[in-house]
Amino acid sequence: MALTIVSQLEKVIYIDLYYFEEYEILAGVFACDVDCLINRVQVADEEYKARLKQMVDITFDGRRLDKIKSQLNEIPFNSKFIVLHGYFDEECFLSALKREVYKLNNFKMYTSQLSQIYELFTQYRTFSFDGEGEKVYIGERDKEKRVCRFCGKKIPEVSFSGSKSHAISEFLSNKSLICLEECNTCNSEFGKTIEPEFSRMLSPMLSMLNIKGKKGYRKTRGKNFVIEHRKPSDEKLFCLKFEYQGEVIDGVRYFDATSIKYVPQDVYKCLCKYVISLIDSKYLPYFQETINWIKSPTRYCKLPKIAISSYGIYPVPCMKVSIRMDNNYDVPYCIAVLSTCNEEYAFIVPFCNKDKYNFTTLKRCMKFKEIVRSSSPIKKWEFEDFSYSTKRPCPNSLSFKVEEGNEHYFGLDSYPSTTNENTVKKQSC
Repeated sequence: MALTIVSQLEKVIYIDLYYFEEYEILAGVFACDVDCLINRVQVADEEYKARLKQMVDITFDGRRLDKIKSQLNEIPFNSKFIVLHGYFDEECFLSALKREVYKLNNFKMYTSQLSQIYELFTQYRTFSFDGEGEKVYIGERDKEKRVCRFCGKKIPEVSFSGSKSHAISEFLSNKSLICLEECNTCNSEFGKTIEPEFSRMLSPMLSMLNIKGKKGYRKTRGKNFVIEHRKPSDEKLFCLKFEYQGEVIDGVRYFDATSIKYVPQDVYKCLCKYVISLIDSKYLPYFQETINWIKSPTRYCKLPKIAISSYGIYPVPCMKVSIRMDNNYDVPYCIAVLSTCNEEYAFIVPFCNKDKYNFTTLKRCMKFKEIVRSSSPIKKWEFEDFSYSTKRPCPNSLSFKVEEGNEHYFGLDSYPSTTNENTVKKQSC
């Protein structure tokens, strides 16, 4: 048994229910009919929030419900949403449900815009990848037949380790997505070049959101602060320790992260590396120039802009890869969206031989912006240039309002960037 929940959130919430008793627990949160079946249309009003707060944390068989409670709590207050019995993941059907949610919440969209969104969806085939759950192995299972996606070599020229090459970096808390067709040499090279640049850019939020990577929880040192994890005795909480040397204004501490520097183009390369690691091998011939660029020494070159949206919290990385199914060269062949930490990154995979244009001119860039904004109309997107090949300071500082003291505790479903008492606000430097 499963529930599919479509709301104003970008992500669709899927809840697996193993026993009828678990369904009864969830039914106690939602509005139900006389037969105790969950109603299709729900409202995240005060009564819903109160019932959710009273929901038990552990089922009769010991299954923890913290994550389910956290996801349900993210649904915007007083908004209407849809609950379906069963598991639904077909893109066009979900798009229709999303339009219905917009209508239920009086979200005004012109008919032409809805038609445009539907048209864009039909041009692409989208693949979704989640860094949580059971391991997913991508590529050739027989080690003797494997060819590295990045250098084109195979055994005995190179060696492969079945569990070493994570398709999305492990520092983002990806434990599940494994690329079998990445040799140990390329894996080591990426781990020393492009991946550290991405981790440096995200370092403050990786620490702030308590995201556990390969080497545990990250300690971040900025210009006037240090943030690190402290494990409390209560397993339902996590603790952040702050060392702060700046001025406190009205109880707000301003964390200056500009001393943390990264190479923007290497971040772009890292994002594209994830796509190459995840897609089916039949698409790889179209991305040989992309692969050459990822592996080449980083020099300035004009790249399409990356769209960034701060919308929700993603303790585990998720990626959607959309591949164009026809020869409409007005839109990019491959667009991907990575959701991690507190941001989403929508980007074009460049240098694809299925593209007629590079989408770096103003006209072509506007087309990309149109696609991104149409696919997620309720989000605010900022379009940033990641073409630079020299180190740049971390693009955002943080302001954090907490009580006095150096150690602060938070619930597992109450990250510091989303609670009312403790808020994190990004500020441009």
